[in-house]
Amino acid sequence: MDTIVREGVPITFIEILFKYPKAIRQVGESFSFTSCFLDWFYFVLPIAIGIVMIPYWCDELRVGYYKMVKIRSGKKKYIADVVIINHLNAIICLIASYAIFVISVLLIFRRNGVMPELNGEILVGVTYSLVYALWISAILVFVASLSANPYITVTLTFLINYIVYAKDLPIVLLLIMTVIIDVAAVYLMDRRWMQC
Repeated sequence: MDTIVREGVPITFIEILFKYPKAIRQVGESFSFTSCFLDWFYFVLPIAIGIVMIPYWCDELRVGYYKMVKIRSGKKKYIADVVIINHLNAIICLIASYAIFVISVLLIFRRNGVMPELNGEILVGVTYSLVYALWISAILVFVASLSANPYITVTLTFLINYIVYAKDLPIVLLLIMTVIIDVAAVYLMDRRWMQC
């Protein structure tokens, strides 16, 4: 979590919670809720999203099991299922992590007699994080269909995320990039894996 300055000394929210519990009343609502969207959150997101589905899907590609599934369900349905499931995985991962954070913050503040209010800044943060998670999900599918190696996929996605995050992209550009990467991933899956 982010740090705030109290009496000229930067301290984290956790330190405030344990060392100065009465000082929680001075912590603003926007700090308490938007602390979830700091740098570490975006850097851990590719690993959290990729660790759920990508290893299994890469194994499926390397072993050749996808050929059996493709015969039963069809090539287009298989590709659509992979992309949609990975995007749903990203959304669920983001919502679950944010829900745990918000519930924790609400419980901490309720215990101390202060209830933070949700405002527009928090909704913008949630929307941006959602689009960002979809973008990372698209990159994961693209790199996995390129390499079929879970370690390379997660590492390369983490590297791309680290490089691009420093530029602070607008949400519209992130949406456009997500669609372009999804189309490229579908094309790559079709050409590389589904032609046999």
